[in-house]
Amino acid sequence: MKEALIFLHIPKTGGTSLHAVLDKQYRRGRVVRVPGTESLAFVASLKDWPEAMRKEVVMVRGHLPFGLHQVWPQGGRYVTLLRDPVERVISDYYFVRRFEGHYLHKRVVAEGVDLEHYVCSGMNRETDNLQVRLLVRGGLGIAWDGLTEEHLAEAKANIEDWFVVAGVVERFDEALWLMRRRLGWGMPWYIRRNVTGGRPQQDEIEAGVLARIEARNKWDRLLYEWVRERFAAMVVAEGAGFERSFRWFQRLNGAYGWGWEQARRGWYWVRGKRL
Repeated sequence: MKEALIFLHIPKTGGTSLHAVLDKQYRRGRVVRVPGTESLAFVASLKDWPEAMRKEVVMVRGHLPFGLHQVWPQGGRYVTLLRDPVERVISDYYFVRRFEGHYLHKRVVAEGVDLEHYVCSGMNRETDNLQVRLLVRGGLGIAWDGLTEEHLAEAKANIEDWFVVAGVVERFDEALWLMRRRLGWGMPWYIRRNVTGGRPQQDEIEAGVLARIEARNKWDRLLYEWVRERFAAMVVAEGAGFERSFRWFQRLNGAYGWGWEQARRGWYWVRGKRL
């Protein structure tokens, strides 16, 4: 019986683009998408599904914590992407300001909550080492500022033991190509999606605010740097053939994305002229 694939989607780490790839790769069998709201309650309910139904699951994906592999009789393995913690928190803040459906949107806008207050106030625990929290058992229930070096060590051990690929956002294409190799996928064509617009770059943000984000996410920083180095070593271990085939895919996927963008805009070309 083949293990279920679990995509542990850490918010604001390029996951929307990966979801689109997964849609194409897993069209057969039962796919479980954990809802964005009340995800913990939904995850807890999965163990109550009939065993026959759980055995049919080929993939689970969503904003979910580590540990779901124990729910499936066939077992499970994970994939995930991590992101520079300062970049992730900045992106999260501007996403909340922009997206009216977020539960904190009205409060942030009405109270004029700035980035520094958003990070330091505790209004959203996702600004406190969220990546480590999601990669350890019960991490979301740990108190604000309650993570320790032991939790960091647990997150690393879980990645070593249970993850087929744990990549980083800035090497998204390479992570995708490695997943293809290790999971037997077809071509993972994609178009970049859900990029938070209207946000400043780090050099436009006050240094003191950046320092506070960094301090609030010290365990995420250590985990991210470890994953980045580990992923780089994995790519090197794949050999020169991986690099050649990855570059080939990257060029072709660029053309794929360009073609869809022209179709979206309604630009059609006949004999070199735009209609």
